[in-house]
Amino acid sequence: MKFSKIERLVALFIVDQKSQVLKSSGDAPELKYYQDLLVDNKEFPPLFELLKFIGDAETLRKLEKWEVPKFPVSGHELKNFGIKPGRDSGNILKLLREKWKASNFLLSKDDLLESVNDIVENMSKR
Repeated sequence: MKFSKIERLVALFIVDQKSQVLKSSGDAPELKYYQDLLVDNKEFPPLFELLKFIGDAETLRKLEKWEVPKFPVSGHELKNFGIKPGRDSGNILKLLREKWKASNFLLSKDDLLESVNDIVENMSKR
């Protein structure tokens, strides 16, 4: 049997995430878990296929109506802090993104940028 590249990626995603979902103490993960997956994989939405596969129609309906928020910070803003493009800026953006997701996507660009200096300081201590 032959699969297209996208069919293979969808199947692998479903298998991987199904095992993650089943590990979560027998209960279905909260909506936030799926929202985080969508935010991280905006261009690759096999999440809907996963929800169909596990039979979670209620979460599927909620996510189909949910508008995926746009992460408010980019590498351009980091340049104002003297951070050059590269591994460090990527790591800082990753940490800011995790902080933004933990806030339920409520932190603004200014809120996130306020923590850049602390992040840089913590990174330099390593």
